Amino acid sequence: MRQNNSNIISYRLKCFWHYSALLICLLVALPANADTRQIIPTIPLFEADYEIRMNGLKVGKAHFSISKKGENTYLYKQRSKAKGIASWFRKERVTESSLWEIRNNHVRPIEYHYQKSGGDDDEEDNIRFDWKAGTAVNQSETNPWSIAIPDGTLDKLVVQVAMLLDIQKGETTLKYPIADNGRLKHYAFGILGEEITEVPAGKFDTIKLQRLDDDRDTT
Repeated sequence: MRQNNSNIISYRLKCFWHYSALLICLLVALPANADTRQIIPTIPLFEADYEIRMNGLKVGKAHFSISKKGENTYLYKQRSKAKGIASWFRKERVTESSLWEIRNNHVRPIEYHYQKSGGDDDEEDNIRFDWKAGTAVNQSETNPWSIAIPDGTLDKLVVQVAMLLDIQKGETTLKYPIADNGRLKHYAFGILGEEITEVPAGKFDTIKLQRLDDDRDTT
């Protein structure tokens, strides 16, 4: 059965945009010849623009940033849109952001926002985490929901930062509960090894990860 080009491009861009920010964080946070066991966990504040190419063709661009909003509060933001040939099939723009804090040396989300616009199926989520009540509530007009959450629950964007900090601390078991689409999902990642990645800014020790509950995704 022939696969629809629009679906293929959409899936590949989604995979890139969802996991590439973690790679960016690792590039920023881990200088060459670093020993991760000796690094004190730090938050990498940065802005980065990336052009996405597939088989030599430009198919999209993405912007990532982590900024500090308070003493222990940060905003992680990601914007992406299709370009070039991909824009023939996918017109939408996607913006994700997570406002979060460091509490007891761990990431704790405060609010997650997702917006997809410009396409046939626009979407918007606005999830607030109420830690006193132990709930995550999506205040979306089209898809409202509320679920109970345990300590350590994350949103699907800030999990990338949580992974970074856990790797910096030398953790090898990377498992996270994620509040998403009205239910609690469980993400698990394994460390495949280390490799040197060379970019225009220089050479960096990077860590390659694999999502254990979906063996198609690695970064």
